[in-house]
Amino acid sequence: MLVNNFYFAYINLVFVLVYVVFRQFIRSPEDRIRRRQQWLLYSGSGVLALLLSAFAFVPAIFGFLQNERPSFKQKIDWFEFDNVLYDSRLLILSAGFVLFAFYRPLYRQTAFRLFSTMSLLFIVFHFSPHVASFFNGFSAPQYRWEYLASFTMGGAVAVGLSHWRFERQAFLNAAVGTMMLYLLFGLFGNVVWSVGLGIFGMMLITVVSFWRKPMFAPYVITVSYLILFIGYTKFMLHDQAIFNTNESFVNSSNYDSAEHRELVAIVQKEAAPLERLDWMVPLRNNTPIVQSFLGTSLYSSILNGHLLTLYWSDLEIDMGRESVSRYGTLGNRANLHHLLSSPYWMRNKNALSEAPYGFTLLAESDRYAVYESETRLPFVRTTTSTYRQADLNDASILTREQAMLSGVILEAGSETPIPARTVDFTTEEVEAVLDGDTLHVTSDQGGIDLIPDVPPTATGDLYVSFNIRKLEGDGFFIKLGGYRTTRKPEASIYRTDLTSMTLRTPLSERVPFRLPEGTYVLEDMIIEWEDYSTLDSVVEETQERPDIPVTWDGPNLDFTVQEATQGTYAVLPVPFERGWSASINGEKRDVLQANYAFSAIKLDQGRNEVELTYRPPFFGITTVMTLLGLIVFVSYLAYVRHKEPPLT
Repeated sequence: MLVNNFYFAYINLVFVLVYVVFRQFIRSPEDRIRRRQQWLLYSGSGVLALLLSAFAFVPAIFGFLQNERPSFKQKIDWFEFDNVLYDSRLLILSAGFVLFAFYRPLYRQTAFRLFSTMSLLFIVFHFSPHVASFFNGFSAPQYRWEYLASFTMGGAVAVGLSHWRFERQAFLNAAVGTMMLYLLFGLFGNVVWSVGLGIFGMMLITVVSFWRKPMFAPYVITVSYLILFIGYTKFMLHDQAIFNTNESFVNSSNYDSAEHRELVAIVQKEAAPLERLDWMVPLRNNTPIVQSFLGTSLYSSILNGHLLTLYWSDLEIDMGRESVSRYGTLGNRANLHHLLSSPYWMRNKNALSEAPYGFTLLAESDRYAVYESETRLPFVRTTTSTYRQADLNDASILTREQAMLSGVILEAGSETPIPARTVDFTTEEVEAVLDGDTLHVTSDQGGIDLIPDVPPTATGDLYVSFNIRKLEGDGFFIKLGGYRTTRKPEASIYRTDLTSMTLRTPLSERVPFRLPEGTYVLEDMIIEWEDYSTLDSVVEETQERPDIPVTWDGPNLDFTVQEATQGTYAVLPVPFERGWSASINGEKRDVLQANYAFSAIKLDQGRNEVELTYRPPFFGITTVMTLLGLIVFVSYLAYVRHKEPPLT
């Protein structure tokens, strides 16, 4: 139960605790041990379960704790109505369960009392977003826990059917209570009349079957469940637009088409073993997993927290849309493509004007094109220049990028980076009025034009940084030049609540900045010019040094640096994680957090044979705990079997 995704392990653990508490108050006549002995049994079983699952559960807890998710600042209501009898998207109560819940004679059965009261508790919980937040790790309300209610209601119905005894007065009371409840939810629950009549009719058939033909009632309930399931499936697949997620969609150009695979295959043939392709199907951050290539995007409920803060705040890498629990693309920023060994970029042809600087066409199909960087940086870079991360807290995003190129950012760096070049600019209003920090946009393509003060012969990119929020609170898009990104409504549970942004756009005499109609607070806008002289210098330096071959086999990553000088660091585009260990020439070394989210190792003078190995967090101690749990479990089974009298 605890060998699971963290969230489900957490939900299952809460369920076990609820069960244990309920069993203290709902005693069975067959219980042979006292409460104190029960608690000893529960405690022992819990410790044994923790030992057996330690190899998975402990790393899962660590993953959750080091995950980064913006705090949910919107108000969470204590109560939110949902029509669980007719059209809830999350939880539907069957007529059989409702009838049994009103039928008092069934409460003589211990198992029914247990399942029904637990079900009623979970139903009450369903109406509280605060409970949904609790089950989601005290973050935004999510209802993935509600399979527990379905399980306990199923148990209640199963026990009710197997112990059904008809008592006229009790049944009449239950039938009236059931019909009144359905009438109330139907009349005041904003139900579509066709759905309401259908479900109310099935409820009446269920009630009548128990009244007239109890022997056939189980079959009626089964048929009702099937009808409800088919109708609910239709509602979810078609009315909720989930029909898009079917086999034809998965094989379409919108997900994993032959056109995609052909271009990906070209990249894989051309690329070095550890080089990455910046490509994802729109809204599908797990495209690299689906299409089997090294990519720059991922979706998961739990991710490396350092990577998330790298995207959100350290480097403000725009992903094309605001969201949590994911990262994707490198914002079309050439510096990052070089730093993270990602020399390939693939997009729909209507976005080719936003290709990173210095990228040229490699291959194309009818609708897509792949671009390749003209230059590379090695997977393992060496440098003697170090910058202190705290000293860069007030530095611009481009200054941080250039510091990562010219050296390495460490917690204990020593040098001061050269600030990036800021340029003056003027603005011109386009179907908008800019009054101080307030921008009133009067059309769906209004905004301002940015006119940077750069030499006529200048080349490179512009980095535009600003703070923005919409006073109306709804979602909106931002277009800078040919690049488009979106921001979530304030009420969205996937909103990051971060208003600071940095967007890259090719250098131009006039850069359109467009927004939909509305009123915005637009503050702290600065424009920086990246002429890529820093990148060109670093590329030239690395080309003069010997290659550093890298071997990455499963959890092991090995490389050799031939001639390192005093104070040299090896910098790798490998996410910094607890679990990495390193040795140089057989001697243990620390893996350092570098460039906000990645790894570096301080080298010795001369030749360095570097070996890195990854193991899950707390691998040694959790393995010992699991083995100890297995020994205890097997010993206990042997003890119990030895005590049992032999069969005669």
